[in-house]
Amino acid sequence: MGRIKSQLEECVRDNPDKQVVVVCGGTSVGIGGVYDVVANDAYLKANIKCIGIVSELASEGDLVQNKDDFKVGIVRVPDPNQSWKTKFTDGDQDYQAMLYPAHKFGGEILAFGAGGIGYDEIKAAKDIGIKITVFPSKPHNDLLQAKLNKNNEFRDVCPLLYHEFGIKG
Repeated sequence: MGRIKSQLEECVRDNPDKQVVVVCGGTSVGIGGVYDVVANDAYLKANIKCIGIVSELASEGDLVQNKDDFKVGIVRVPDPNQSWKTKFTDGDQDYQAMLYPAHKFGGEILAFGAGGIGYDEIKAAKDIGIKITVFPSKPHNDLLQAKLNKNNEFRDVCPLLYHEFGIKG
């Protein structure tokens, strides 16, 4: 998480006239661990707002837990197909809810690894011209092994690492 912390500090420092908002999944596992980085650093906590976007399927117990001095705004996206994706449809057009703030307000995406849904969001961000910086970041080894032990392939568990960085496992 050291790289995430330094990137967040750089974002705040490089954008003193803007509100820095971290938008990612609303659980405390995986990239949701970024909330702990912000919550445990006084400088970041004072300068960054956090929004977690989740499928309506996420249970209350899976969500990042707010504290008295640190809050994450949780947005639940309707998920009629029970896909765990955070997309919404307007007419015949699908939108990635995660990308909306960056697209609307001229933000950028910093991606620290990504699973299948995150990788789809990164590809969609590229398609609509959002600036993206990707960092090769593997999940914690125990979590990775647990997923691989369920007959998942590395390319499916860590598609960003596999497709963008050529890491095979």
